[in-house]
Amino acid sequence: RNAGLYLQDQMALLDDRLHVMLGVRYDHSDYTYQFDTARFHPVDKKATWRAGLLYKIQPSVSVYASYVTGFGQS
Repeated sequence: RNAGLYLQDQMALLDDRLHVMLGVRYDHSDYTYQFDTARFHPVDKKATWRAGLLYKIQPSVSVYASYVTGFGQS
């Protein structure tokens, strides 16, 4: 079973030339594995986030940068 909650907001600044995006996601994963007679029941929980910036140099030209973290097996 997997469940996730995601929240995100985007703001425009500097006369709509700069856009800032921030987001956070909470994941909850609940698994059951069976191998021969052994049974495993791991539960994974983690919050990850992302951020992005967009800057309009001209009306038809923009630059964008972003950073994200992930949820995975270690």
